[in-house]
Amino acid sequence: VYTLLSGGALHLVSKEALAYFLKGPLDFVDTRITGAAPESELLFTELELGGTARGYTIKISAQDRPSDARGLKPNPYQITSPVNAPLFMGSANTVIQSMFSLRASKVVSYLGGGNAALALEQYGLAEPYSTLTMQDAFTLYASKPDDYGTVYVRREGVDVIYETSAQSLPWLEASFFSLMDKFIIMPYIGDIYSVEIASPSLHVIFYLEGEDDLSVSMEQLLPVQSAALSVDTAKFRIFYQTLLLAQYNEEIPDDVSIEYEGRPLLEIIYRYKDGVGIDRVSFYPTGAGLTDRRVMASLNRGRPFYTYSTYIDSVRSGLNF
Repeated sequence: VYTLLSGGALHLVSKEALAYFLKGPLDFVDTRITGAAPESELLFTELELGGTARGYTIKISAQDRPSDARGLKPNPYQITSPVNAPLFMGSANTVIQSMFSLRASKVVSYLGGGNAALALEQYGLAEPYSTLTMQDAFTLYASKPDDYGTVYVRREGVDVIYETSAQSLPWLEASFFSLMDKFIIMPYIGDIYSVEIASPSLHVIFYLEGEDDLSVSMEQLLPVQSAALSVDTAKFRIFYQTLLLAQYNEEIPDDVSIEYEGRPLLEIIYRYKDGVGIDRVSFYPTGAGLTDRRVMASLNRGRPFYTYSTYIDSVRSGLNF
């Protein structure tokens, strides 16, 4: 680059040395897209993830859940749509933290002056690939990443388009299944009044009393009915840990017809000491034939997912008291 000082000689200077003087108007715009996370226990109350990348909207709510019998506060974040399941903080924490203190590498376009529609189309934001709305805070719109992983982002109410990387936006293509807790249900044993295990050939009910000094009795209804019998507490605790291992392993594709035929292969029914409601974990065959080792699992007759039939085998074998 040639430079000329007023009344002086002509000089040849590298562009790097003059980088600050060659900046355009957008280079002086703040690249901060979102602010720092709030200094509170709950980082948000309502969160929505949408856009064409998913074809559905993920809704996450913060819920005030009571402490369990140990006085421990459960995870307050719950996915409420398209499924009803706790948020798995192991995977979701990275997603949540990325929403705050987000900075762009640069600002690429100004949406004022009547060129907004053209700019949105040019940068892939006319129909956003992904959207993020944090209630009472902000809404972000993001484009589909290009071959280099570049993403363009717009914040609602701010008349500029930012450039950043897909790596800095882990929420960009996050699915509800990647964010949800895969363990179906994990009630604390101290909260349980009874556990019922039912299948076409077996039906037993365990009754629990106490907590640290836990005592357990068992009533059998199938294959033959028997009066309540005392159960070895240590063995039952091991069996209870087996019950808690129930988890979803795979989504059922939308084009797969879900039909519940007859009685479930297995149901586990938890009743609580507070007498408020029950939780029912049900397992049904997939209908795909004997070679398919998967079964369908659901909580309280909600949306089912695939899991493996080996879990049913482990529950049945664990009933040998």
